[in-house]
Amino acid sequence: VTARITHASPAAAYAHSPERLWEGYDSVNFGANEAAQGCTDIARQLVSRSPPIDLLLGGGRKFFYPKTKADDENPSLNGVRTDNISLIDDLWKGRYIWNKTELKKIVLGSPEPLLGLFSYDHMRFETDRIRNPKEEPSLSEMTSFAVEHLLMKTQDKYGFFLFVEGSRIDHGHHYTKARYALDEYVEFDNTIGEVKRILKDKGVLDDTLLVVTADHSHMFSFGAGSARGSNIFGFATLENANVSDIDKMPVNIIAYGNGPNFPATRNRTYLDSIDFNSTEYRQPAALPLIEETHGGEDVAVFAHGPWSHLFTGTMEQHTIAHKMAYAACWDDEIKTEIIKGNGIHVLIVCAFQLQFHVETVQQSSLEILQAVSFETEAASIIKEQEKFIQLLNDIVLANVFPQRIPADGILFNLAEHQATMIKDQTKASWVHKRML
Repeated sequence: VTARITHASPAAAYAHSPERLWEGYDSVNFGANEAAQGCTDIARQLVSRSPPIDLLLGGGRKFFYPKTKADDENPSLNGVRTDNISLIDDLWKGRYIWNKTELKKIVLGSPEPLLGLFSYDHMRFETDRIRNPKEEPSLSEMTSFAVEHLLMKTQDKYGFFLFVEGSRIDHGHHYTKARYALDEYVEFDNTIGEVKRILKDKGVLDDTLLVVTADHSHMFSFGAGSARGSNIFGFATLENANVSDIDKMPVNIIAYGNGPNFPATRNRTYLDSIDFNSTEYRQPAALPLIEETHGGEDVAVFAHGPWSHLFTGTMEQHTIAHKMAYAACWDDEIKTEIIKGNGIHVLIVCAFQLQFHVETVQQSSLEILQAVSFETEAASIIKEQEKFIQLLNDIVLANVFPQRIPADGILFNLAEHQATMIKDQTKASWVHKRML
């Protein structure tokens, strides 16, 4: 990640905390009062895990060192911990690095856990990093190393889970500095491409599930009438659509619904002097706030690889994790709870009652039933539901999409478990063949 490793999204991968600001024992957001109530700051939770996490790369050294210790890269800065504990020296059970030179020296596949903290706080924006690379790796460099390292480390085993976040896309938008945000986005896109290239070269791309999404949107919009090739950070360029019909001044292509640049200066002298490519330029905002906020619309989710077909249509965000767990065969406990807790009958009702929404309820119920139908006990329960079986057949024969995919899968699983043969396997769909 390019944020502090203890920041919001990465912290959720390993820590439990009622407050996202409890990143370290700094006596500002977390201190003696919280510790006395049995709470542990996020940084300490990270280094205290047993067994340790195999690989962590990001920023945020300050929460791992006491106030008495100078920063590795910037001696004028000190750690912020007030409990006088150096988490790296006293608790971390693995190797620690803080710059790109040390990262390049790591032997791919080496067994010891690796923690790389490449900045005192958040890592720099990619735009600034390129201008002065120093010893800080890019997101694509960190991710490429992580993929190759974990491929070597887990060869002939069960694979691995890797969380990657282009964290500073979010920060650029909060500042209404679209140049920062979009440059970060381009680097994130480059990272995805590099990961796919590595996996393809290693011959495991088609065996790897890649899921790309966002946790939220922003009050960010772009429009206005512009010709192809226009500078997106600048003004609209199409004739008769490039000035406001209210104040006759140029119209920005990018604008924010709220944020710090309010009210935006609207006079010819200022507008003519703007350097749109500067990272200091803030796009105009419609409402005044110190920082721009997140948006409320749906965000996209893209998937490639085994079981990527589950990531279609509209879904609740929390279901993404369940689908990933299913694809990785990590959901046996969930299946058991569904089978033992009469969940199959509930799901069958949800799958075909007309009052339920097709995509968010009916489709999801069928997908869960498909997942549990691999289990013999579940298959035995399902095969007794003759009306349900007939409905599955009707969906398959009528080629009702997207319900046909999980319906086909359920029927196939029942046949595999030597349940009553519902339909002639010679008519098996391409889904059957692919699953076989």
